[in-house]
Amino acid sequence: MIYRFYIPFILLMGTLYFFKGKKIFVNEIFWLICWWGLVFGTSILSNIYWGYDISSSTLIYIIAIFILFLVGRYFGKNFNQIRITKREDYHPTKYNFITILGFLGTVMFVFDYLHLNGMSTVKSGYNISIIGSLGSLFMPILLVMGLYRFGYYYYYYKKVDLKSFIYLLAYILPSILNSGRESIFNILIGIFVIKSFCDDQTVKKRKKITIKRIVITVTILFFVIITLMKVYSLTMTRFTNNEVNVFLFRNKVPNSIINEANKLGDLKYIYYTILSYFGHQLAFLSCMFHEYSGPYMYGMFELNILSRRLPKFLGLDYTLVSNTVKYLANGRFKGDWFTIIGSLIVDFGKIGALVAIIIIGFFVGIMRKRFKISPNIENLSMISLICLSMMSTVQLGPFYSINIYGAYIWWFLIFNTKIGKIKINYTKE
Repeated sequence: MIYRFYIPFILLMGTLYFFKGKKIFVNEIFWLICWWGLVFGTSILSNIYWGYDISSSTLIYIIAIFILFLVGRYFGKNFNQIRITKREDYHPTKYNFITILGFLGTVMFVFDYLHLNGMSTVKSGYNISIIGSLGSLFMPILLVMGLYRFGYYYYYYKKVDLKSFIYLLAYILPSILNSGRESIFNILIGIFVIKSFCDDQTVKKRKKITIKRIVITVTILFFVIITLMKVYSLTMTRFTNNEVNVFLFRNKVPNSIINEANKLGDLKYIYYTILSYFGHQLAFLSCMFHEYSGPYMYGMFELNILSRRLPKFLGLDYTLVSNTVKYLANGRFKGDWFTIIGSLIVDFGKIGALVAIIIIGFFVGIMRKRFKISPNIENLSMISLICLSMMSTVQLGPFYSINIYGAYIWWFLIFNTKIGKIKINYTKE
């Protein structure tokens, strides 16, 4: 049974927590293990045949990718050519102007989406005009500022700031409109990472029970419950009885899996969703590893918001590459996820992907060094972005969605330039 995988997995996570405490949650390697553990567990222990064998050479290549990521990360953490100085955090109100741009971006996207599509729940294939495209460029600001504001108030004032949740809700609204669930998990992981760090840095004192504290607690619980209900609702919408029947028809699913799912009642749709989306990825990656031989996009497959609009004479035809990938998938792989490794192969080839993963690891190492030298909320918000991005590595890569890589760009613009800052006088509460 597949659930047997989770027993040793939970024991492993518990052991890490015992030795590292809450620090373990502020480490991207932990989240990398969580999500890739889910992929390996569902792929290997489910015994579902996806129409393509997971070769030993593919597994060796995956191990090589992970090792090279750690190598790049190590060199980044020990790179001494970049000067990093400690500095204090700015009060969130200094960024009110840039935050307003984020809300404006959400309004533009939502207006354009509803105008052209109505209340559609189809994730792919929706129409969007230049208004929505421009809006999507500004929406990631709300993820950056929502996490930053939450961390600032929680660390310095020891309180949960409800406005930060409004920022984050506005960030995930476009995703909810077209049945996406990734953004919901993104903010949950980001908040959890920040809270874990702040709790680890402070000695908890027994707090008095007040009406205000009760209201805040109830509000947060309500937010969490509504979020989980929305995730469940979207899953039920996306994976219906018809989807289950297609899934069982296309793939050789063992009777033990079917019987196990039937015992879960309506939760079987969640069960099949996890199997379908996460279980196929090693097989699809193996297919890409052995059969994809070009054309290559040199980074533009991940940055698809750019390549979709590039002139064809540049030879970076996203549509051609996407159709080639779909041809290789041959309808066998639900969700068309082949992990960040598959994306890098499409962009740079098998050898180039090895170089690219070292560079990515180096960047992560630099950010960890920066956070170690100056563990402020500004840098913590970047670490939380890196941790939540680990979920994307089992899909197509963090840079495939502007909602994620756009947040990295805005983080650098906001915290390393004077953009968005306004001069105000304030006192700590």
